[in-house]
Amino acid sequence: MKTEEKEEMLAVLNQLAEGTLAETLGIRFIDGSEGELVSSMEVTDAVRQPYGLLHGGASLAMGETTASFLSGWEVMKEGKSAVGISLEAQHHRPVRGGLVICRAVLERKEKNRHECRMEIRDGRGRLICTLHMINAVLERKRDVGSEEQ
Repeated sequence: MKTEEKEEMLAVLNQLAEGTLAETLGIRFIDGSEGELVSSMEVTDAVRQPYGLLHGGASLAMGETTASFLSGWEVMKEGKSAVGISLEAQHHRPVRGGLVICRAVLERKEKNRHECRMEIRDGRGRLICTLHMINAVLERKRDVGSEEQ
């Protein structure tokens, strides 16, 4: 993927994330290429559980968001969208603060289904969470970003 294509991809995806859960959690798309998308999220009080650790649900939301946006980007120009139908996760170590990075990789791309693997790592590169997701690829019924049903 050329630099200008990557810049366009990140700009479009970050714009689509505005006003969504991704924005609420502070998830930003920071890198990408064919079949891969990377996001970041700061571990703040907004995404911590009562014991001061990164909430597992925030990790799942980050992984699902990154994989969904990756699949969506892959099929957007075909007039399709992608929605999650299965998500599995394993938590490996706690995080109290700093930046976490999620890398989603499209492992299998079929006509109506994508499989993605995701890893979330802390700022020192330590593995925090691994995830696997299946996305259904659907014909888009409305424009992306539109509130019409």
